[in-house]
Amino acid sequence: MIVTVFQFLFGALLLYYGAEYLIKSGKLIANKLGVPSIFIGITVVAFGTSLPELIVSIYANLSGEQEIVLGNIIGSNIANIGLILGLTAVIYPISFNFKISKIDFYFLTVITVLFSFFLYFEMLSMIQGILFLLSLTFYCVYLSRTHRNDYNEKFESFNYQIIILFFVGVFGLWLGSDLFVRGAISLAEYFGVSSLAIGMTIVALGTSIPELATSLVAASKGESEIAVGNILGSNLFNILAVMGLTLVINDMVFDFSIIQINVIIMLVFTLLLVIILKYFNRISRLTGLLFLAGYVYSFIIMFL
Repeated sequence: MIVTVFQFLFGALLLYYGAEYLIKSGKLIANKLGVPSIFIGITVVAFGTSLPELIVSIYANLSGEQEIVLGNIIGSNIANIGLILGLTAVIYPISFNFKISKIDFYFLTVITVLFSFFLYFEMLSMIQGILFLLSLTFYCVYLSRTHRNDYNEKFESFNYQIIILFFVGVFGLWLGSDLFVRGAISLAEYFGVSSLAIGMTIVALGTSIPELATSLVAASKGESEIAVGNILGSNLFNILAVMGLTLVINDMVFDFSIIQINVIIMLVFTLLLVIILKYFNRISRLTGLLFLAGYVYSFIIMFL
């Protein structure tokens, strides 16, 4: 039992530092390109912080633990808004100009609703996976065209530090995901808890550690655009890239009734976030507390 817990915690630690190195290398690349903060948050930072979800989900899928994959994606999207934005807003109330990224938030809403609709039929196939990946491709094209004028005309050459940071991050994520998933499965078996419950809670929380750290640091430095953009991009990446790639590898069959409440919470969190930012352009401490309460509720019901 002690070895299992150590394996689980050490895997989470590697996931965190692996993503941290990737984020640092990504920021260096983005700075050389002269990309604005919101674009960095939605793309580079969100991609870096969502890599744990991607690698853990692919590894779990190849290991035959599809419930962990599904739980990880839904649980991570809930944790990103409920726990991470909620806790960040409680500590550092967030101000945000909704107009600069309203298309991105509307796109997140549509994708979340579509994902929830597919889940209702209790089966996800390669067709949905390809659809998600195509949607991600079109979205990236849209972002590149929207921010085309933000790039510096002169692109400086990369140095070895960026390359080293990148590969150290990839290695840390790979090894961390292996230990993390093995530890999670062992804990589920030891406590007699389903893989879905572990994936929706412990695994989702563990793979969301990079988002939590990034958003807290960004908000503390007054970079609200990065903090919010990180969550926006991460939730999109979780559905479009993580679920998309996972479904290309294997189809998924599951019982919707088990995840129904969590899917509803994911939908409500997403809609509330869009409405609050659209009409108030900020997330207050009170709103943050409400998000936190919703997250705690979603966490508890998985073990009842």
